Amino acid sequence: MIRPACLGVTLLLAACAAAPAGPPPELAAPIECGADADWQGPGPRVALYASRSAFAAAYAALHRNRRPAPRPPAVDFGREAVAAVLLGMRPTAGYGLRLADAFLEGEALVVVVVERRPPPGAITAQVITSPYCLVRLARGAWRTVRVQDPEGHRLGEAALEGP
Repeated sequence: MIRPACLGVTLLLAACAAAPAGPPPELAAPIECGADADWQGPGPRVALYASRSAFAAAYAALHRNRRPAPRPPAVDFGREAVAAVLLGMRPTAGYGLRLADAFLEGEALVVVVVERRPPPGAITAQVITSPYCLVRLARGAWRTVRVQDPEGHRLGEAALEGP
C-alpha cells in the first residue's frame, strides 16, 4: 500500500519538475535571441513594433551586419506585437539574454528577461557583443510593455502605438 503511494508522489514530483519554465505562451514567446545585434548603445533599450513595416525596418537595421540579410520572421500584427529588448554593448563573448516570464500588471505587460554573463575568471573572446531578444506579444488590454530583470529592476518601457 505504501509503495503505490510513494510511486504516485514520485511521479507527481517528476511531472512538476519537468514543467517548462518561462512565460505563459498566450502572453509572450521568444522569436529570436542573440548576441550580435547591430546596435551598440551604452545601455538597455526597449522598442515596441505594432506594424509589419515598422518591424521589417527595425529587423533589417538590427541585422545589417549580416550577409545575406535574414528575412524577418512572420508575425500576425492583427493579433500580435513585437518587443525588441537590446542590452547594449558588452565587452566580451559569453553574454546573452533569454525570456523568463511575462505577466499583466494593470495596463502594462511586464516582460522578465534574464541576462547571461560569463562566470568570473572565464576565458572569453575579447569582442564587443550586443545581446538582444525579440519577443512576440499577444495583443490584449495592455498599452505599455515594461521589461525588467527577475529582481524587478526596470530595463526599459515602450508604449503601444498604432492599430
